[in-house]
Amino acid sequence: MSNPTTKATVSSASLNRLLHAASRAGSRSAPIYEMVQLAVRKGTLYAKCFNGAMGISAQTSVEDQGAGFEALVNVQTLASLVSAMNGPVQLVPETNKGLRIECGTAQAVLTGLEDSLPQIDDPKARTICTLSGEALSSILRVSVCAAGDTALHLNGVFVDISASKVTTWTADGVRAAACETAIEGGTPARFLLPLAFVSWLQLFASKAAVVLKESGSRVIVTAKDGENGTLTMSSPKGEHQNFPHANLGTIFDKTFSNEEAVRVMVDANLVNLAVRQVKAFGSPHFSLHTEGNNLCVMSVATSMGQYHNVVGNAGETLSIYLHPHITDGLALLETPEVVFTGARGPLGLQEGSLRMVFMPMIVEEKAPQTEPKPEETEAPVAVEVPAVAVA
Repeated sequence: MSNPTTKATVSSASLNRLLHAASRAGSRSAPIYEMVQLAVRKGTLYAKCFNGAMGISAQTSVEDQGAGFEALVNVQTLASLVSAMNGPVQLVPETNKGLRIECGTAQAVLTGLEDSLPQIDDPKARTICTLSGEALSSILRVSVCAAGDTALHLNGVFVDISASKVTTWTADGVRAAACETAIEGGTPARFLLPLAFVSWLQLFASKAAVVLKESGSRVIVTAKDGENGTLTMSSPKGEHQNFPHANLGTIFDKTFSNEEAVRVMVDANLVNLAVRQVKAFGSPHFSLHTEGNNLCVMSVATSMGQYHNVVGNAGETLSIYLHPHITDGLALLETPEVVFTGARGPLGLQEGSLRMVFMPMIVEEKAPQTEPKPEETEAPVAVEVPAVAVA
């Protein structure tokens, strides 16, 4: 039975936004992880989901009556119901952590589960640094260069925090990216954020105040926004000890500080479109080279043909073979500076605080086969055969 003296009223828009954020952490790996835990306390509605490793907690203001309550119901069912509602929504607790939801003439009762999800936040966690949502989003752009294979230790964003800055690194064996932003009063820390968790962090509004905290083997990130409430996310630190950030730092320093490197400005959109067209030919690699003062992109000849396009101007000669999947990184740039260190050296791109390095592909060019000219043909060599005596 429900308790009509205990209830909460919230707008359908706020509830929909709350569930949209929390449900990202839902999972079908176990029945408990398909649930959203709702709690109403002192004018605040909390919603949290957990997938067995990472979790999200969201909160917003509500009008409540009574001493507050908790519910644990299926998150997808509740989110589907709320998405079709418009106007004030009443939440009323049912037995066994069930929930009755009312909006206008619509009413539904969701079966609850007598259980609870792990705590997402930790009041004892130490604060590592604070920054804006915009700054966090900027340094997380490096995620496009992370390895896609979840079995690799490169499948994540390596975060290095010092007293004055936060630096992020990613790599996948062929390309790498780094970005940094200035902070004040940071506590030195290092951790590896899973790519799924990084995608969650993109929910933060640019003007939100973001706090990064450390609690044992977990990282807790909280964003407070006056309009959208508060979001808290928690993730394991990851195997950051195996991430080759020191080696990457050396490669980046040598690439971007190379005084003999050829440096040209390019239109990233033009190069990106050209490389995407290279992919259409099934080419395993393409060349970025100069022809006179033109900077060109050309695919290797395949059974489908060959592609060639002029993508800019270059006053100096350069030639390098690259993998076509550099398009993922180019999409983030506008007019980056290209740093060419040689045909067998890393190719650097930098724009603002974002730097990328693409490793070259070593392609042995076959020398053209020509038929010898008649005058160059060697004359036959006479061989004298000794006479054989016949008995």
